Amino acid sequence: MKKMILLVVLMAAATAITYAQSGSRVVTISQDQYDRAIQAARDQSDGLRQRSIWTFRTYDNSVLVKTETIIIEHLPPNLSRYQTTIRMGNSVTRKDEIFFNGKGYLRINGGKWRKMPRPKPVFLSALKLASGERFEVVRTYRMVKSLNDPVTSYIYEKVETRFTSDGPKEGESETYVSEDFINEQGLIVRSTERRSKLTPGNVINSTTMTFEYEPKDIKIQVPAIARGRKR
Repeated sequence: MKKMILLVVLMAAATAITYAQSGSRVVTISQDQYDRAIQAARDQSDGLRQRSIWTFRTYDNSVLVKTETIIIEHLPPNLSRYQTTIRMGNSVTRKDEIFFNGKGYLRINGGKWRKMPRPKPVFLSALKLASGERFEVVRTYRMVKSLNDPVTSYIYEKVETRFTSDGPKEGESETYVSEDFINEQGLIVRSTERRSKLTPGNVINSTTMTFEYEPKDIKIQVPAIARGRKR
């Protein structure tokens, strides 16, 4: 465990040095301070027209195997559109989803619109560990304020290690890092997430998100099926 804590400290120190060299001020904050900052930014966007682009990348032994891009547009109070493109090798799947007045409609690869079934409840069960195994988690929270940029970022880092009676389990330690960038208006304009093995550079998956507020060019056409007409 001491080695794990030392590794986390070294990773945080390296990050702090990098930000310091770029002319930024790094402050360690509490979980409560982090949670309140992120929640306030999310609350700030309530009721606004929004467009966000989410890009998910999945890797196998550091080789990119899947890319999923989702463009989400929202017109308050009750109209949203999700446009998803999934690429795996030579395969490309496109999916459109529209949510209107609490109901969802779906079409795949430009086909016919159909009603989406109500989502089934998801029950999360605790991760089962073998006899004698345990998890240890180290969490850190940081705020980075650039000296030359009005955007402030909030970083959450978690290192999770599975231990057996013989010590850390080989290949079962992961690190998760998220960073949210908040502008002067208190809105999140960009977010990143990365999950990787503790082996340097061995990324499992990564996500980037960009957010745009009050764009004037969002136009969402409600499917005819939503108005009781077949198409």
